[in-house]
This record gives sequence, C-alpha cells and structure tokens, in this order.
Amino acid sequence: MRKAIIEIEFSNQVKEIAKIDTILSKVESIELIEILKIDFEKGLKIVLSNIIMEEVYTIDDIDFSEIAEIITILKRDGNKYTCLIKGQPPFSKYKGLKDLSKKFDLNIIWTTPSILSKEKMVISVIGTNEELQKFLKAIKLAANIIKISFQETNFEWQSVLSCLTDKQKELVIEAKKMGYYNYPRRIDTNKLAKKVGISKSTAIEHLRKAESRIINNIFAGY
Repeated sequence: MRKAIIEIEFSNQVKEIAKIDTILSKVESIELIEILKIDFEKGLKIVLSNIIMEEVYTIDDIDFSEIAEIITILKRDGNKYTCLIKGQPPFSKYKGLKDLSKKFDLNIIWTTPSILSKEKMVISVIGTNEELQKFLKAIKLAANIIKISFQETNFEWQSVLSCLTDKQKELVIEAKKMGYYNYPRRIDTNKLAKKVGISKSTAIEHLRKAESRIINNIFAGY
C-alpha cells in the first residue's frame, strides 16, 4: 500500500460544474478532515471539512446550490468553520458526469491532506500500485496533474521515520533519548556526536537533513 499526494488543476468543465471559481472568490480554503460516506453511484459524499472564509465574508455568503449542502456548522473560530457537508453533483444537468464519477469507485482510501484553495488543489489517497494507477488514469479525465508524491504506508507508529536513512534514524532516536529535543536541552550537539561516535559537523548535517525530511513527509501536500 502506498499513499499518493496529487496536486491538480481541474478542467474548465469541472470548474464550471463544481463552481470552483465562484466559491474561491469568497473562500480562502476548504480542507477535508474526514469522509463519512461516499457513494459513487449516486455521486453522494458526506464529509467533515474546515472552511476558511475570506475576511470580508461569512459562511452564509457561499452559494453551494446544486452541488452541495452544509448540513450543520459544528464549530466557528473566527473565519474558520468546521462543517458537515453533503455533496451531490447535478448528474441530470451534465451528460457523462455520472459515468465519470463511477470511474473513481476504486478500492482506495481517501485521506488527508485534501485541500482546495486559490493556490492549489490537493487530493490524497491510499491504495495498491494497481489501484493508484487506475485512480491517476481517472483523475486525468477531469484534471491536469501538476505534481505527484508517493509515500510508503505501513500504518505503524514508526512510519514517520521511514523516510530517513538508517544513520539519520539512529541519530534522531538517540537524540530523543538523550534529551536533545527537550526544552531546555539536556545534551548539546557536541556531546551527542561523541556519544554516537561521529564528528559534530556530521551530527549537525544528519540531524538537519533528518528533521527536514520528517517535516516534509508529515506536511506533504500542505
């Protein structure tokens, strides 16, 4: 199983159907939290999402008519609304839309990050290599793919370290054990380097590269 994080640009037809440009004229971003129900035969989606509005607008200014309905607003924090949303595209109005929807009925897990904003649209899914290839083929019918990144997915707590080399992983784990990441630190880079038997400059290089990889891995797509 692998996770694919795909940055896309929807076709003009999809933008028109989903009213993307209209929505983004008032919305800063829509971020998926969780998919609660999905039915590709009916085109039905029930999702939990964070909607961040532009400062001069409120959630009442969004026109979701024909494509979606805000079932309830669970929480508001300034211009961010946590909402339960039911989406259902207008199959009867657009020929071929139902057939397109069915092509996404695959044995995959829809996951996060999945974000719609003025800057980009990101979709993330988990599946086998075969299913991910089918998904990418389906995506190309509705959008241009800008960028793809893949991550190994083993569903274990150690997986966050899977992006590191063996030396980087060993040093980061030792640094954590010795209190390097405590505040204040219980050990400095010089002592940590001596502890694992490498030079200070090598330790700094390994730590910085490891930290960068972990951050980029965790926040891929954001």
